[in-house]
Formats: sequence, C-alpha cells, structure tokens
Amino acid sequence: MIILTATLMISAIATAGMPWGSLGSTLLLYLLYGFPFGGIVAAIVTLLSLPIVWPLSRLLRRSESVTVHIVAYLLLGGLLGFAVCALNALSNGSGDVVTVFQSPVTWLVMLACAVSVAAGWAWAARTTLRLLHRRRAEATAPVSG
Repeated sequence: MIILTATLMISAIATAGMPWGSLGSTLLLYLLYGFPFGGIVAAIVTLLSLPIVWPLSRLLRRSESVTVHIVAYLLLGGLLGFAVCALNALSNGSGDVVTVFQSPVTWLVMLACAVSVAAGWAWAARTTLRLLHRRRAEATAPVSG
C-alpha cells in the first residue's frame, strides 16, 4: 500500500493542472479513486499471473542466489506493470504499445510493480526462512526434564 500511495501521489503531482484543477484536488482525486481501483487491478493481475509465477518459482527453487531471485522478480513485476498499462491504453484507444512505452506514467507504474513484486518475494522468503530456522533450533535444542 505504501508503494501504491507513493505512485499515486507522484502521478498526481506530475499531472496536476488542467483538466484536474489544483494540486490538492488532483491528489484527492487520485487517492480516492486510486486505492479501490488499484486494489482491484492488483487482485486481478495476481490471479492472472499465477500461471507465470508458479513455473518461475519452481525454476528458481534450485538457485540459492538471492540476487538471481530479486532480479527475476523485478523483471516479472516490470513486465506485469507494462502489460497493465498496455492493456489499459489499448482498451480505451489511447495509443499503441510504442506510445505506451513513451509515457512517463508507464515507467512509474513499471517501477512500482517491479519493486512491489520483488519486495513481496523478499518479505515472504524472509518470513519462511525465519520460521525454518526457529523450527530447526527447536528440533536440535536439548530436552530438559
């Protein structure tokens, strides 16, 4: 949610002015509509990306390098962000894929998605490893009695 809020605020600052009005009204508009729509889009993209993420995670299971995992999930997040922007532009007729790539908003969305996906993986991996270490420590601890 922090990354979504930051992305919405940066987008609002970048597009403040006509036709949205002052910076305050633009921020309010982006935040009021951005959270519900951003959450819905994130949920849909999560479900639709499972067929891509599952094989990727199975492939990366053999690699112990954190850097490889981070780079893979950064790229995945960036591609998902671009796909969302491209589908949005193509569905409302505002341009083709080249035009979408030239938009600074697309790059901001790609960056936010890349960081979100990689941070989500890092959080999940850290939580899992912490739990595994705790279980191993409990299993090897001497039993007092």
